[in-house]
Amino acid sequence: MDTETTYTMRTADGKRSAEVTGTTITVFEGGRIIAIVPKTDEHRECPGSIWSVIAEAETSAPDEVAASEARILVAADEQADPERVRDALTAAWYDLATVHGPNVPLVVVHAGRAVGAVKVGLEWAAEQGFTAERYTSQALTAHVGPQRLKRACRRPVYRYAA
Repeated sequence: MDTETTYTMRTADGKRSAEVTGTTITVFEGGRIIAIVPKTDEHRECPGSIWSVIAEAETSAPDEVAASEARILVAADEQADPERVRDALTAAWYDLATVHGPNVPLVVVHAGRAVGAVKVGLEWAAEQGFTAERYTSQALTAHVGPQRLKRACRRPVYRYAA
């Protein structure tokens, strides 16, 4: 199990760095956050894999990271553990409030029927007083779903395994 040790990794050219905690890898470029990635078992077992997170983080315009609203996509997974989905949504909410400020409007979006993870996500949004709507094509800020799912889009998206 990870301790709460935090350390920093920096590329040889000094352009990118990452702050690594027990749960997240925050990638910086030019002093700005460009990605926050949950730390996985792979990163714990093979710390060198963190270098690929730093290298593969896609640069975004500053306005893209400082979103006017945070949109969390809940993946349709009928077998999802409701407690894990709630925990992932709460972790995403905390991280987004930390990065974008406590007053950033939060929208929970989904593309599936209201069963499994989507049902839990809609209930969680209602309990917290957040908006919930069907996903059309808006930019996403976070993705909650099973770890086996492939990356949903090309911009930096915070991913949370549920």
